[in-house]
Amino acid sequence: MATKSPTQFHNHWGAYANQAALPGVGAAQDGLEAGDQAYSIADGQTFTCTNPSFPAAWAGGGGGAPSGWQADFVDSYLYTTAVVAIEEVIGQGGFDGSRVGTGGVYFFGMMTPVFAGVGLAEMRLYDIGPIAGPPTPLVLITSLQTAVSGGPQYEEQALAVGATPGPNQIADTRRMYEVRAFVTGAPGDTLFIGGGGMDVR
Repeated sequence: MATKSPTQFHNHWGAYANQAALPGVGAAQDGLEAGDQAYSIADGQTFTCTNPSFPAAWAGGGGGAPSGWQADFVDSYLYTTAVVAIEEVIGQGGFDGSRVGTGGVYFFGMMTPVFAGVGLAEMRLYDIGPIAGPPTPLVLITSLQTAVSGGPQYEEQALAVGATPGPNQIADTRRMYEVRAFVTGAPGDTLFIGGGGMDVR
């Protein structure tokens, strides 16, 4: 990511169809700052905002898909396996698949499971419907899994982008997502989750 002076970070606004669609160009954009970046699909370039006031000015900064654009869905969470193990909702968030552009999108998570014996820890990503609502029946997109006790362990799964959500594929529209934890193991086994979400790079 680009760095604000002296220590903060600039936003990456994702991918847009062309320069005219970049934030602040067609309409004022709250939160836009000089130094923020966005990607123009038509130009195949990442642009840097030079003037955030409407109409915003952007300067071409080179090729490549958006990098460092991340949607965090999960904060720190401790899951403890009950006698009858159940899924626990550990985070929710929105994500616009149309903004992926020519980059790749990944579901990621940081997991530290502790098993008394044999076990399997999972972070499951579900599509729960369009951002405009209403919620729809859950669609399991993917599951990050580890059978190794200890950590932390970084796990990720590459996802495709298509017309509809499905196995290892998110929709190319603005959708709501839910992350759930599940552990197959002995009662008392734990799974500490340090974070998770979707990453475009």
